Amino acid sequence: YLAYIYHVMGSNYEAAVLADYVGRHARTADPAKAADAAYLAMHAYLQLYHDAPSDGRGFEEERVVNACNILMTEFSESVHANEARVTLADLYRLQGNPVEAVKVLAAVPESSEYWPQAQIAAGQTLWLAHENVNDIPAERKPSPEERDRWAADAKAHVQAGIARLAERTSIDAAAREKLISGRTTLAAILIDEGEYQKALDLLAGPSDPILGAVSIAQGETRPDEGVRSESFAAYAYYLLLRCYVGLQQIDEALRAMKEFEAVAGDNSADGRTYKQLGDQLEQEMQRLSDAGDRTRLQELRASYEQFLGSL
Repeated sequence: YLAYIYHVMGSNYEAAVLADYVGRHARTADPAKAADAAYLAMHAYLQLYHDAPSDGRGFEEERVVNACNILMTEFSESVHANEARVTLADLYRLQGNPVEAVKVLAAVPESSEYWPQAQIAAGQTLWLAHENVNDIPAERKPSPEERDRWAADAKAHVQAGIARLAERTSIDAAAREKLISGRTTLAAILIDEGEYQKALDLLAGPSDPILGAVSIAQGETRPDEGVRSESFAAYAYYLLLRCYVGLQQIDEALRAMKEFEAVAGDNSADGRTYKQLGDQLEQEMQRLSDAGDRTRLQELRASYEQFLGSL
């Protein structure tokens, strides 16, 4: 209890030390309490990691990894073990090591209730790495062939997780959020493959559309996080715009542009909205050029030129 109080007060070093001690020494007498303590230690060290300067997190990073490993090995049957895997995977992802992140997530057993979320997280990790390959350290940068495998594996993981969650008769709010974010990632992958109509069906089709999940009531304030946040909703409308441009449905693309501005904030007067879209387009064209996909590159350029000519 004292460790928890320290954590609430923001004294995370004290909280981590006390919780880690209980987690190590109460395993025999009270395994459930020991697992809860180890979980608290992980969160306290994780907060210390985020609070530390980016160029001086070595100690905190080591303690987070250690706390996650304790939960994953000593308390593998605990409800906290899977969250530890996700935490460790996020850490590997931030380090530019998506392969290790996916290995950790893949360790979640298929019999676990959390397996679908882990599959979606694994796919999103690979897709994010695929999209931001230039940010990966040189010593871990993949070959073009490996990068293509990342994209294929990302799609397979996300589809597996979505399919399993869709089988459930009811899901809690957190699983629902992961389902919507997973379907959004799948839409992005389909757009990258040139499957614009399939992506559009996910975003705005008749069956549980993504845009319906990210919408809010008139006058309602968007939350800071989650699928109804401004950043996530704006991304969904950006994907909608991409679909219509790819399908050369210019009138619909112009309407999607207005919807995008309404969510992200109408910054068209100073060009920030258009610059964002232009930057993302430039990155995609560069990826297609690097991959030698001249047909897709020419199609994409022609579609966007037609769209821009209509603005």
